[in-house]
Amino acid sequence: MAERLISVSIVGTGLIGASIGKALCSKKDAFFVKGFDASKGNAEAALREGAICRIANGVKDALNAELVIIAIPVQFIPKFIKENGALFKKGSVVMDTGSTKELVVNAMKTLPQGVEFVGGHPIAGKEKSGPESASETLFEGKKFVLTKENRLSEKGKSVILQVISTLNAVPVFMESARHDELLAYTSHFPYFVSAALFALVSEKESILPELFEFAGSGLRDTTRIASGDPVMSYGMLETNKDNIMKALSEFEKVLKEFRTLLESGTLPEKLKAVKERRDEVWK
Repeated sequence: MAERLISVSIVGTGLIGASIGKALCSKKDAFFVKGFDASKGNAEAALREGAICRIANGVKDALNAELVIIAIPVQFIPKFIKENGALFKKGSVVMDTGSTKELVVNAMKTLPQGVEFVGGHPIAGKEKSGPESASETLFEGKKFVLTKENRLSEKGKSVILQVISTLNAVPVFMESARHDELLAYTSHFPYFVSAALFALVSEKESILPELFEFAGSGLRDTTRIASGDPVMSYGMLETNKDNIMKALSEFEKVLKEFRTLLESGTLPEKLKAVKERRDEVWK
């Protein structure tokens, strides 16, 4: 049995926030979790789903906790921190779950002295959003990035690692800029391409009305991530724009190369190399 209860407040009770809450609420001897959401419906649903123990009475109450986890769309996190900095409890630890880190950590550095912080990003998710889609096993075996740029005491670090252990996730400390560069290629730009591809196909439906009747798993699987929450998804693109633009320029060069290979009849060799490397990565 845990020696004491850790008070946790989750700001933003969507998929990620509610999934964290469910995992923590399953350890009632270790954590007491309250939640706050700008959407009253989301907060009430999180309570029904067992993702929080009670609904916080406004922002001030939400920020009065030993650990505050900010799980709102990433583009809104810096503003939330700066507008409410004075309300964070001295001695508390603040962590976010946003999918980009550099802008968030820069905002966290403005928090008052005595308030600890670390940027966080669980590398996990679903296409479906909202507390009803939450799962306490969402993070099992998944990496949970923590920024090396932080203000953590040994006690604060211990609290963060206890939470991540409860999620059965794998903590990885990383520079925020490195995180944003990596995630641009592995998550953010793939979403960008997936959404653009589906937009292209959808535009053709007006002249090819039976188009989706002949769409198989290839199109469905390739555009799967385009069904992610558009507010959350745009947030990761907006807050990682420089890396996205760099990836886009590089992708345009690759498309040009593939076009040249297709025109010359030499594309099969390239496709073979792509398949072999992909099969090595995901066996």
